[in-house]
Formats: sequence, C-alpha cells, structure tokens
Amino acid sequence: MIIRINEQISLSEYNLDDVKEMTFHLNNRKIYNNTLALAYPYTEKHAKDWIEYTLNQRYSGNMYPNKFAIRLDNKLIGGIALIPRIDDYYQHQGEIGYWISEDYWNKGYASICVDKFTDYVFENFPIRRITAAVFKNNKSSMKVLEKNNYTMEGLLREYIFKDGKFIDCYLYSKLRKEHHNQKNTKELN
Repeated sequence: MIIRINEQISLSEYNLDDVKEMTFHLNNRKIYNNTLALAYPYTEKHAKDWIEYTLNQRYSGNMYPNKFAIRLDNKLIGGIALIPRIDDYYQHQGEIGYWISEDYWNKGYASICVDKFTDYVFENFPIRRITAAVFKNNKSSMKVLEKNNYTMEGLLREYIFKDGKFIDCYLYSKLRKEHHNQKNTKELN
C-alpha cells in the first residue's frame, strides 16, 4: 500500500531492501534521544527484525497497515506509525509516533506526513482519539503536532524511564470530530 502525499513524498510499507538505509538513519544518538522504542546503537539486525515484525503483523489479519516508511523520491527518510490501544477501556484511541532522518530535519516532511497519516487513520481505523507523548525537550516534534492542530493537553511528569532517568512528556491529542471539523473548514475557505 502506498499513500501518495505529493509528487516527491509517499508513505509505503517497509520492505527488506530498507534495512541498510534504516540502519544508517536510525544509528543516530539525536534520534535515539527523542524516541522511546529505538535501540542505540541501531544495527542491521534491529532494522531487519522491525521490518519483519511489521510485515508479519500486516499479513496476520490487520485490514490496513499502521506502520509506514516515509519516502522522498522513493528513498527512505523516516517512519510513521499508529500504535492502537487494544485494552477495553482505551480501544478507541491510538498513539502516533514518527521519526525523520537528521539529514531531512526542518524541511516540513514530518508535518506533511503527520497531516496525511492523521487523515488515513481517521478514515480507516475505528479510532476516535490519536495521542502523542513528546519528550519535554523535543520542541521540533511539538511544532509538528501543533501545525496539525493537535492539542497539548498537559505535562506528564516523569512519564518515561529511559537511560536510568525519568523524562517528562507533553501529551498531545486530536479527536476525530475536531479533525473532520478542521478539514471541512479548510475546504470551505
């Protein structure tokens, strides 16, 4: 499956040809410092295991893929995913996560991908609420979410434990009804 964002940028499923590029991009301390679930150093085995996991998950009954490679002119430059909650009380929500290779920071790629991916999630999943927990010092990610009309709900103190220390996070969210109201308003203008 491919989600075309514009002539240059697309979201597509990962494939095993991505292992080397993914390893190159994610073996970066700056990306590691702002993400929760990445190893550092990041090896080809990590990349291969992740890609195989996404492919197995996709073909084990999920109707729609929820993890995509971000591609610029068909070259891997990042990733974006929805992690759905499956427990009874929270099954109406999922968490968005994304990363962009440092070589492509501050070029608007994350913002446009979050916009289109949010559309995709609300159109294809029974999700009413998308959340994002952003490390307190990750100002760039906060800007991406704010550009896409995610609402900052508050500070989650000592929310993450990583590298032997507690990290505060800001919680952002977007509700399906807010998203559709914002899209309809943009179409009327």
